[in-house]
Amino acid sequence: MLNSRKFILLLFVACVFGSCSSQIATNSNVKQNPSAYENTASSVKDDLAELNSIILLPFIPKEVVWKEEDKKLIAVMRFSQEDEKRLIEKAKNHGQPEKVEVSVEDWFPPELLAQIELSGDETLKGISYSAKDFTQMPYKTGRIIKLENSNYFVLELLSD
Repeated sequence: MLNSRKFILLLFVACVFGSCSSQIATNSNVKQNPSAYENTASSVKDDLAELNSIILLPFIPKEVVWKEEDKKLIAVMRFSQEDEKRLIEKAKNHGQPEKVEVSVEDWFPPELLAQIELSGDETLKGISYSAKDFTQMPYKTGRIIKLENSNYFVLELLSD
């Protein structure tokens, strides 16, 4: 009983001084709508085997994080230098590359998040290639983007 009274007193004192009022509001929002946070966190995956069962991987990435939502798959991948060169050469066979900008999402690798913080821009520049070598039903079209100043690729695939 004494411990709970101390806790309540400490909580009251902390709230009076304003240090936890915003924290309590934040925590109550999470409790009222836990799926908002859980959906974001749980929908990002790093399981290479699962990704390989969904799409074709012409080369095995050294690192991958990916997410599926609303008929779209986005994967951020890093390959060995040798596979990176072979991937680009293979992709060039399916069409002309073009310069693009990619919106960075909060689940991207820290290196890419740091780049946008340093640049002050919310997009990263890159060269886009056809993702034909990655497509497999249900994903029929897409692009793979080699990001500038980075050894990462962003794969974007779409289904019907």
